[in-house]
Amino acid sequence: VLILLLLGWWARYGLSAWREHTVLSHLRQQMQAAVIIAGTSLLTMIVCWPYITLNPLHNLYDAILVMIKYPWNDQPVLFAGQLYRTLVLPRRYAPTWLVIGSPPAVVTCACIGGIIVSIQLIKRKMIEAPIAVVCLALLFPLGLIVGLHATVFDTMRHFLFVIPPLLLLAVYGFMHVLTFLAYHKQKLVVAGLVLLGLITQVQVIKDMQGLHPYEYMYF
Repeated sequence: VLILLLLGWWARYGLSAWREHTVLSHLRQQMQAAVIIAGTSLLTMIVCWPYITLNPLHNLYDAILVMIKYPWNDQPVLFAGQLYRTLVLPRRYAPTWLVIGSPPAVVTCACIGGIIVSIQLIKRKMIEAPIAVVCLALLFPLGLIVGLHATVFDTMRHFLFVIPPLLLLAVYGFMHVLTFLAYHKQKLVVAGLVLLGLITQVQVIKDMQGLHPYEYMYF
């Protein structure tokens, strides 16, 4: 995702950086950021993952190779009313679970957010950096799961990491709807939507409390 953002930045600003003779300066800043991000990630893995600690570079590479083709005994998985073997699950498995496993309001607002981003991209030929990160963090991993037919099973637990960007995109869409309605002086509708949003969160908290100590089952 970060590499895609970097390529997008150079495609957008590379020519002006060349004209202003600031290419080396930008490269230096980006290299520093890359070293900080990669170094912090590697250090965290070394501290928290004993297998990596034994041989940081070799074992990390070995673990990546294993996870690319995750070894699984190919037990049958129930999906959409049918039993599938794990290694031949439909490619729609992850997107379908993401939709049916998320609250309808989140899915709806995320779709609205995606439409808003698409309109901005068509009109302005660019989108804000933060929302670009959110969209890439959601779509890029999900696209890889579908495109590479990754080994996934047992509902959503293998791709829970795409839920935070999904929520952020939903909030983005929700806030734009509120802004649009407020601009058109629809104060009662705005208040109603805010109240509805708060009520849905109260329901989540109540369900989580009721499931304690098995909160993970909620997801």
